[in-house]
Amino acid sequence: PRPQLAHTLVGHTESVLSLALSPAGDLLFSGSYDQTIRVWRTTDWHCLRVLKGHGGGVRALAVAPDGGMLYSAAADNTIRLRYDQKAGMSALLFSPDGSTLYSGASDGTVAAWRL
Repeated sequence: PRPQLAHTLVGHTESVLSLALSPAGDLLFSGSYDQTIRVWRTTDWHCLRVLKGHGGGVRALAVAPDGGMLYSAAADNTIRLRYDQKAGMSALLFSPDGSTLYSGASDGTVAAWRL
């Protein structure tokens, strides 16, 4: 059987360069030359959020196995860590030596990130 188009997602203003899917399959992430990442809900194909911050096209996306983090790599030679929609960041603090970043989230968790 031939594949049939189920839905077309519209929103990026430039070519789509990368895709990633959450482990549960409920979120699709698309990275574009327009320097944004779009977060799509796969149940109704609604764009939940547009993530900005890269200074170049988003060439690669990876979702952590637990679905808690999204990583993006772009043409600006940066890799960014994006926190999942499940808990928004509400606080950040660097350690005195700058080797650790602490984050507090709206779900009550505090995380320590080695830099």
